[in-house]
Amino acid sequence: MGIFSDTWSRSVVLLGDRQRKLFTDQILRWYRGFHRSLPWRGVRDPYKIWVSEMILQQTRVAQGLPYYERILAAYPTLADFAAADEAHILRLWQGMGYYRRAQYMHATAKQLVSEYKGIFPSDPKALQRLKGIGPYTAAAIASLAFDVAVPVLDGNVFRVIARVFGQSDDIHKPATRTKFDALLKQLIDPKKPGQFNQAMMELGALVCTPKPQCNICCVQNLCVAYHRNQVAQLPYSSKKKEKKTRYLHYIVFVQNERYYFLRKRPNEDIWASLYDFYLIESDSELNRKRVGALLKKAQFPFVKGDVLQSTGPYTHLLTHQRLRVYFFRLAFQARPDVTLWLRQQGLKKMTYRRLGTLPKPVLIQKYLQKQKIFFNLTKK
Repeated sequence: MGIFSDTWSRSVVLLGDRQRKLFTDQILRWYRGFHRSLPWRGVRDPYKIWVSEMILQQTRVAQGLPYYERILAAYPTLADFAAADEAHILRLWQGMGYYRRAQYMHATAKQLVSEYKGIFPSDPKALQRLKGIGPYTAAAIASLAFDVAVPVLDGNVFRVIARVFGQSDDIHKPATRTKFDALLKQLIDPKKPGQFNQAMMELGALVCTPKPQCNICCVQNLCVAYHRNQVAQLPYSSKKKEKKTRYLHYIVFVQNERYYFLRKRPNEDIWASLYDFYLIESDSELNRKRVGALLKKAQFPFVKGDVLQSTGPYTHLLTHQRLRVYFFRLAFQARPDVTLWLRQQGLKKMTYRRLGTLPKPVLIQKYLQKQKIFFNLTKK
């Protein structure tokens, strides 16, 4: 049994000096020898730390790394990011998902420039007053950039603490978060808060994973879950949300084999502020006949010879949604009645060149590439 025994079962966890020192020393020693070399490691610039943390909120390191480098290459300073066009930021973000993060970042950057003279505050509470910055991101910026001894608490850290201390409370309850945070405040090294936080996150990302490698864990000797054979059961979560299936039917209007009609998506749904085609969503798959009937019901001015060509389905998985996506191509020669109808639907005419610069869902990009009508930016 580890030295933490059953003290965790009480509502308040009070660790002795030996307990705190042993855990903290072991995890910091492991981190110094085994952490990954990443471009944001060792960085003290709060802007770069903020960019990395916002990217990694919902994105794996391997996927997020090129986006981090791409964004900093385009906008090396906070002032550059604040002055950027939102559409270009979303274009750089394309493919990473959770696009509202990028919009929050843009709003925060402008707020920092206008209200804080372009300087990040060091106080975690002040950081949390900025758009899109919650307790975790605020703690990361404050500890890594300003050496403030405030612990981070993300999914990786939850997993480490729940297992090492044998904690079986529901991690989605506020009381559990409060308890974890109080414990971490006892464990964090006040002289190396940033390194301690990175060590906790790194251990959860590399070793204490959902399928852990206990045989190489630096705190195996202290781990209550390991000694009780409860690693697979912890951390406990009561929320196991099933994926909802959505059926999206896109109508790709093509004029003169040259122009395509797209609209900007609303902020309230997935792919906020990205561009896509005319959409018919339903509770199940629709065939061409049914899609055509729905277009007629919407008063689309069909003429003899108009043909809907179908492609799909494409399957796309989001965190809580499963998308089944179908494309129906409708090519037409320039007709004023169709142009008017498309304009009434909020669709805008796009050339090849314009289409290539717009931020789009990855599925839209894949479809266009497959149709060999995309990324030919030399065409007029």
